[in-house]
Amino acid sequence: MSNVEFEDLGFIDGEDLSYSASDDENFINNDLNRDNFTNDAINADIKLLSKAWVEEQCAPELLVYKESIVERMKDHVKGMQEALNAHRVTGIDEMFVSSLYQMDLDRIRFSVVKYIRLRLQKIEKHVFYILENAKEIMKAKRMNQSELKYAKDYCNILHGHLKAKVLDHLPEKYANIKSQSDQEKIFSEPDLDVFVVCRVLRDIGSVEISNEQDAQIELRKGDEYMLRYRPIRKFIFDESIELI
Repeated sequence: MSNVEFEDLGFIDGEDLSYSASDDENFINNDLNRDNFTNDAINADIKLLSKAWVEEQCAPELLVYKESIVERMKDHVKGMQEALNAHRVTGIDEMFVSSLYQMDLDRIRFSVVKYIRLRLQKIEKHVFYILENAKEIMKAKRMNQSELKYAKDYCNILHGHLKAKVLDHLPEKYANIKSQSDQEKIFSEPDLDVFVVCRVLRDIGSVEISNEQDAQIELRKGDEYMLRYRPIRKFIFDESIELI
């Protein structure tokens, strides 16, 4: 049906209802700080944070905390939110575009929260082990001060609950989880012998992946493998290998 026929039926009144991509450009250029929304650094940090989340999800233990990325993302979110809050929406079109940017902002905020939440779940799962090895973990920058405080607070709450409900009813040598000997530990530790999928980022050379005879593999840049975590652990920390 032609445009004239639509006009005859009363669906349009001869006005141009077509959408132009420049509408969004004008909205951002004229009313909001464009740098807050189109900065390439934001896109780069989102990719880095997504990569950090994937690796954290795949690793059985806490990896190095990406504090600089998280802090930059927080600054991005703060600047973008302030720009949106300061803008006064005057029409339906601007309201629609503004809601799209708010939606995108919420997605970025969720990415940060998702990464932090995953690390806190790991801390809760192995809290006694983590506190026992806190000095080593902190030295390797695998945990920051806020996470350490969270681990201590969570440990005290959990230990208090277990003591009242379980530990007081056990033999004396098992009555304090925090003081178990190496032979009698009853709290969980990260399983470093799980298999993970990884990608080699730079040539490493021959690596022993098992105690068995001739159990070596040549790790070359670009290769992807499924290997036990323990033999490649040091290469993950020096970023020669990434988990995927």
